[in-house]
Amino acid sequence: MIRFKKIYYLLSIIVVALGYTLFSAYNDLKNKTITEFNVQQALLAQQAADSIEKHFRHYLQDIESLSEIGPIAAMDGPGRELMQAFYTKHTHEILAITRVNERGRILYTVPFNKSVIGSDISGQAHIRQILETHKPLVSEVFTAVQGYRTVACHVPVFDKSEFKGTLAVLFPFNLLSEEFIKTINTGRNGYAWVISRKGVMLYSPVPGQMDKTVFDIYRNDPSVTSMAREMISGKHGTARYTVSKAGPDGIQESAIQAVYYPIHLGNTFWSIAVASPEKEILAPMRGFKNQLLAIALLFVAVSSMYSFFIIRAGAILNEEKKRRQTEAALLESEKRYRTILDDIEDGYFEVDIRGNLTFFNNALCHILGYSPSDLAGKNNREFMDAANAEKIYRTFNKVFETEKLFKGFDWEVIQKNGARRQLDTAISLIKDKAGRKIGFRGIARDISERKLVEEKMREYKNRYQALFDRSLDCVFIHDFKGKFIDANEAAIKMLGYDKHDLLNLSMKDILSKDQYPLAILVVKELQENGFQKKLTGFRLKHKNGQSVDVETTSAVIYKDGQPCAIQGIARDITEKLKMEVQFHQARKIEAIGTLAGGIAHDFNNILTAIIGYTEMAQYALPKDSPAAAHISKVYHAGSRARDLVKQILAFSRQTEYDLKTIKIQDVVKEAITFLRASIPTTIDIRQNIQADCAPIKADPTQIHQIMMNLCTNAYHAMRETGGVLSISLRQTEINLDNKGAGGISSRPGAFVSLSVRDTGTGIEKDVLEKIFDPYFTTKPKGEGTGMGLALVHGIVKSYGGDISVDSEIGKGTTFRIFFPVAAEALLSGQNDDAGSPAPRGHEHILVVDDESVVADINRQTLESLGYQVSAFTSSETAMAEFLAKTDSYDLILTDMTMPRLNGLQLAEKIHAVRPDIPIVLCTGFSDLITEEKIHAAGIRKMIMKPVFRNDLAAAIRMALDNPA
Repeated sequence: MIRFKKIYYLLSIIVVALGYTLFSAYNDLKNKTITEFNVQQALLAQQAADSIEKHFRHYLQDIESLSEIGPIAAMDGPGRELMQAFYTKHTHEILAITRVNERGRILYTVPFNKSVIGSDISGQAHIRQILETHKPLVSEVFTAVQGYRTVACHVPVFDKSEFKGTLAVLFPFNLLSEEFIKTINTGRNGYAWVISRKGVMLYSPVPGQMDKTVFDIYRNDPSVTSMAREMISGKHGTARYTVSKAGPDGIQESAIQAVYYPIHLGNTFWSIAVASPEKEILAPMRGFKNQLLAIALLFVAVSSMYSFFIIRAGAILNEEKKRRQTEAALLESEKRYRTILDDIEDGYFEVDIRGNLTFFNNALCHILGYSPSDLAGKNNREFMDAANAEKIYRTFNKVFETEKLFKGFDWEVIQKNGARRQLDTAISLIKDKAGRKIGFRGIARDISERKLVEEKMREYKNRYQALFDRSLDCVFIHDFKGKFIDANEAAIKMLGYDKHDLLNLSMKDILSKDQYPLAILVVKELQENGFQKKLTGFRLKHKNGQSVDVETTSAVIYKDGQPCAIQGIARDITEKLKMEVQFHQARKIEAIGTLAGGIAHDFNNILTAIIGYTEMAQYALPKDSPAAAHISKVYHAGSRARDLVKQILAFSRQTEYDLKTIKIQDVVKEAITFLRASIPTTIDIRQNIQADCAPIKADPTQIHQIMMNLCTNAYHAMRETGGVLSISLRQTEINLDNKGAGGISSRPGAFVSLSVRDTGTGIEKDVLEKIFDPYFTTKPKGEGTGMGLALVHGIVKSYGGDISVDSEIGKGTTFRIFFPVAAEALLSGQNDDAGSPAPRGHEHILVVDDESVVADINRQTLESLGYQVSAFTSSETAMAEFLAKTDSYDLILTDMTMPRLNGLQLAEKIHAVRPDIPIVLCTGFSDLITEEKIHAAGIRKMIMKPVFRNDLAAAIRMALDNPA
């Protein structure tokens, strides 16, 4: 009886323990279910975040590449076509592509919407940010001026490092949410929502929540707002929160499991949350809970039956005790054997005579990709192809016959997933106690990775050899004494040796005596330190004795961890050195041009005063007085000086050449007069100018340049001995009979021929072929740039003309230029109104120029024409005066280059107050002026200093009488 009580108490304890265990198992499973569900949802959230990040990163890269194209910065026709092409390509993904200028106004948008062009969107936060930082950004969700809810990707646009505004792509946020958020599998009642880093709800399936902050929406649910604070700090994680919801039985609270993950967008970030009701997550566990209860009841019933049979089984247990002890010993032995086999990394297997698996370890399962249950009983032919099956059959047969171990057998097997693995296998024979051959055992080692490495090493070696042989740079390999070991084709070609001869040479044979010691020092330094050495200044000797300038890079080659040789790469930099010389020469010319432009700017202000006061004096003096004649000479000298300034500006490339129909004979005569003063009297200038030559279409300044360059060269050829400089101009015809004579290749027709001949030293034949090449010169350093004849050649060819040269050593040189006769009969500037009086007026004009002399002469000139004038030397003072008397002025005449507020800036400020007032810009020179800027500033007319009275009067009248 006592024994039965003990069994009863023991069963009671077991039942309680079982109940606790089942409850703990259920609770653990519940927590594990929630955890695994959250892990899955976190992966979905991360995947959605990664997809959105990749989407924006892809478009930022695309439009950044697009923004670097010149037409996008200029926003001309090709730029608009590029934007249209980009929109057409991505029309299903984007709403629009928009170009915004540096002040935040829309320049152009695709699809084109005329109503938004020019709209000022600088008040938008993301526009202000990129205008200030000039860095790419992704905006928050906003409503565009086109009226849709969107997200914008902005990149800055630069033109030669000058900020030109932005290029933006607008995405429909609803499409982003449909593609990346709505597709998340959140279950039947789950949902995803996205907030900005400020907590604004960007996306939510719950009606009425979007564009509100999450703190306003869930202000009565602190657990939600607590998670939201984690989200806007950029963190990721999981949370459990409760949501209060009104139901038929009052306010009900629902437990929600949520995961959240940040979406990084460069300058900002969003955060996505995936939420699912806890009831829905745990719904599959209801059946498990019932199963646990059934198990507990069944256990109680079984325990009762067990208590009945346990006493009867006692005797049987005693009898079985010895047998079980014996079996345990056997199992322990087998367990140790199995443990040893399972712990090794190599696969172990045993098969019967037919090749069916009878025993194997875990490593073999891993190698073949099968589970132990799948692999049991399989024949070895099932995981190999026919060729390998035949190979293993022959091997097994050999082992069977010889009864010897066979090692080093390469065996390719096919895994369950179809992948192939390479095995290194050893096979031996299995016999039973009676000595009968019953099967085979083997050890298989996976050597797939080693085989792959060996293959890659072979591939690398072949690739290296191909690079070595095909490299455009010369590659040498030599020992530490300089003896060549190997060289590629480029090295053989550079030095002119065949490979056999080159490998019998050393560095000493291809370097000059003064450079060889330096090479020895480099080799010694490489041998000691092992680092790469890049040097310039070496010159290698060709087989024919010529030298080649090279840039070298050397590095030590190691074998088994020890330095064994040096590899040198030599690059021919002969052309690079020539380009550097040309580059420095071009920089000098650019500097001269900049200096010339600055001088011209100041000189124009001086000429404005000279010409202006001279014109005032001319009108004040009687026409027949001696002083009037003197003043007329001053006026013509001022006009001559103005043309000289135009030449300076043309040379410095600060003005465009003005092609017009001219009488070239007048320009040539004027140039000869100018040259006579600069060429010494030891050189006799003779001219034969045909007075009735037909007009040509050219720029007078460029004709002056041609004359100056040709005659200066002629002077240099005769300055030591003196001589005759002959200049002739005549009209001629080129026809099919004489075309090609003297090197002329122009089409047949009427031409004006300009000939410049000297009696100097002449030009050698090999030099004659290069005289029109840029930067080519035979003059000593400091006397020429090599650009004069190249400039002449370029001008003549741009007119559709031709140029030839004849020269004989000791007798002189003749240049002949053929200018096409112009089609127009009327010369530019010779109109019937040339002598007509200047137009007058009575309007009130505001004059602004920081030079007091220029401001004063403009005031006097305009007052003499009948206008009311208020003149200022400070643009800021003039602006204040205009604001005080906005309606009293009819026109603004302003200089361009002024301190603090230049002419363009002044025009913009004035038009902001009075858009209708005409503005005339008067300038001597400014690199800030472009036609686009003038048009954008609303300037009616631009005139160049110095301005003649009639030109100023005409410009003022045109601006007043022709409203925009």
